[in-house]
Amino acid sequence: MRTLWYLCAALLLVAGCDTSNSSPRPLAKTASLELYAVSPTQTPGTKQATDPATNTPIFLATPAIISAADVTTVQRIEDQPQRLSLGVNLSAAGAKKLAAATADPTVKQLAVVVNGAVIAAPQVLSPMSTGFSLTGGEIHEQLFQELTEN
Repeated sequence: MRTLWYLCAALLLVAGCDTSNSSPRPLAKTASLELYAVSPTQTPGTKQATDPATNTPIFLATPAIISAADVTTVQRIEDQPQRLSLGVNLSAAGAKKLAAATADPTVKQLAVVVNGAVIAAPQVLSPMSTGFSLTGGEIHEQLFQELTEN
């Protein structure tokens, strides 16, 4: 009986310790993550980029709404089998910036830029604040590793 109890305890400990894929991690010092409002046209104060989903030009309104300094942690999330998301958690200051930007009805699209490359340009469907998540598309384990390796 005692052996069975030790075996169960060991299994619980092993199962409980495997949080490497889902626990929030700080952004790596060498990584950059920025969030920009997308302008419908090129104007002074915008820079041209490419929407990775459509391969068409988009215009990023500068400065960025969110920078790496506003990111507290990133997290790999598998909310459904075979559906990987990248969660980004923001500091209080970052949350205020994101809330203000997404409450503005003229901000209809955002661009997520990781290490200088646009990885997603989703539509804004509702106001956001404490963070955001990206599902599908170019969200891979490699991206998570790139953002979190120290």
